[in-house]
Amino acid sequence: MCTSEQVSDAVEALGDNLKYILACTSTYPSIIDELNLNYIKTLKDTYPHVKVGFSNHYSGLDASLAATALGSECIEFHITDSRTQFGTDATNGMLFIDGIFECYTLEDQYQAVKVMHETCIPEGTYDIKFRTVGGFHEKYKKRYGNDHYGMLHLQDVPNFTYILIHAGNTDEHTSGCLIVGESQQDLDISKDGFIGHSGVAYKKLYKKVAKELLLGKTVTIEYTTITKLLEKPLSNASTDDVVLTRTVMDKMKELQEDIAEVNGGVIQTQAMLRGRIIR
Repeated sequence: MCTSEQVSDAVEALGDNLKYILACTSTYPSIIDELNLNYIKTLKDTYPHVKVGFSNHYSGLDASLAATALGSECIEFHITDSRTQFGTDATNGMLFIDGIFECYTLEDQYQAVKVMHETCIPEGTYDIKFRTVGGFHEKYKKRYGNDHYGMLHLQDVPNFTYILIHAGNTDEHTSGCLIVGESQQDLDISKDGFIGHSGVAYKKLYKKVAKELLLGKTVTIEYTTITKLLEKPLSNASTDDVVLTRTVMDKMKELQEDIAEVNGGVIQTQAMLRGRIIR
């Protein structure tokens, strides 16, 4: 949050380097009564030489449509990847869109000094744009046809290039990129990590992000940790959809104890359980 005086100071300090001023309510997600969309008109009247936009933290399209009607020239669509578990070879996380849980994530492990193809990217906020060249783009164009407009490409990541959001299952399928999935395995069970139904999660996420990009909106993704994320109010609208990995592993242990009492095929069945998440 900031005051009108602080906005004025920032505009003066940035000068010609300022591209947009975004009206925003800081809560995730915002409620309709807190949006104060009329502030968009105030900003446009006060700073006619600067483009004014709206950073949408409200669930749904209503606020974005209203902001556009009030003269907003830019709509920001905000994604958060909150890292929840750090392992020796992988990093687990949860992805939120405007404060509402969307899917699970998997990345390479954290390392203070970057190791090529073995390190997750630094925390920060990055713009997402389409990347319409390269092997991943050609592969996904064949797979998804006209529903694919380009890879979701993170911009200006320090010391990293070509960081994408894509499908996959373990950290062997990423070199710093973000993999998404519908389920997630505890890193105490598998050091490489595992997320399931990745294609399903990717298609759902891609459809939402691509729609905003095609409308000309600014889409950002913020990389943070769960402790920082919990400092912000989050929606519990998707609580029933969230399967905590610890709960899953407790259930798996119970099932394995039951299976141990069955003669024959025990080792094979336990191996199958270890490779899957029980929903």
